[in-house]
Amino acid sequence: MKTKTVQDAIRTARAAFPSLTPQQARVLLSKVLPYASDYLFTHPELEVPQEVLEQFKTLVGEVQKGKPLTRIMGKREFWGMDFVLNEATLDPRPDTETIVESVLDHFPYHTSALGVLDLGTGTGCLLICVLSEYPEAIGVGVDKSPRALEASQENAQNLGLEDRVSFVESHWFEKVQGSFDIILSNPPYITESDYKTLDDNVRDYDPKLALVAGEDGLDCYREILSGAQGFLNPGGKLFLEIGQGQTPLLQPIWEREGWQLLEVRKDLAGIDRCLVLSLL
Repeated sequence: MKTKTVQDAIRTARAAFPSLTPQQARVLLSKVLPYASDYLFTHPELEVPQEVLEQFKTLVGEVQKGKPLTRIMGKREFWGMDFVLNEATLDPRPDTETIVESVLDHFPYHTSALGVLDLGTGTGCLLICVLSEYPEAIGVGVDKSPRALEASQENAQNLGLEDRVSFVESHWFEKVQGSFDIILSNPPYITESDYKTLDDNVRDYDPKLALVAGEDGLDCYREILSGAQGFLNPGGKLFLEIGQGQTPLLQPIWEREGWQLLEVRKDLAGIDRCLVLSLL
């Protein structure tokens, strides 16, 4: 029997599942071969053992059933870096990079010795990306999930930032100490009713704890906006990711808690995505 090559494997996979792109197929194949997908692209003639082809077929089957490619690979690229995922972490979306962009604009001096707090850190992607842009900054990531903190600690270590970051198991500010120049959060903000309408690949693979925030989707914002004042340095700023249509809903909350709005940053789709706030 003729030995199969990388090119053969990709053709067979796409014949069975036409919506699978060649790049996606190479990424999947790299999961079961000791080569990166870029290497497979330049070496289509590489022979693939039969047992590896069977493993590859299983992975393709998982994609056919709706499992996100990032969940199969166990990682997601964010801000040009790879972040390890697990079942307790949200799969970071490109829209969340809007928060990092906002921080860079509001704190333009990259040599500043900033203190950064990330609430609901998950993979640690927001905190780690911000710290990567400010070499003198230090940070604290907070999450109530021990498993999520395992992922964030692994990512900090993989990306060489473990000496400038610490992680705390805490419900929001409960066990946080100190004060910070920047407070970040991409909190849960989906309503219970909207959660039921999400795509299966979100509901089945992203933790509900990281998505839903009560009947109106605003519970986490209430806690953050009422608690952050005691942890923000003078001149500090709060950066919050928000969901579509939530800006007017949040305005009475931030005004009641003594915040002023500095900016509403839109994502690439033109949707309000990040609120930048300071204390009055």
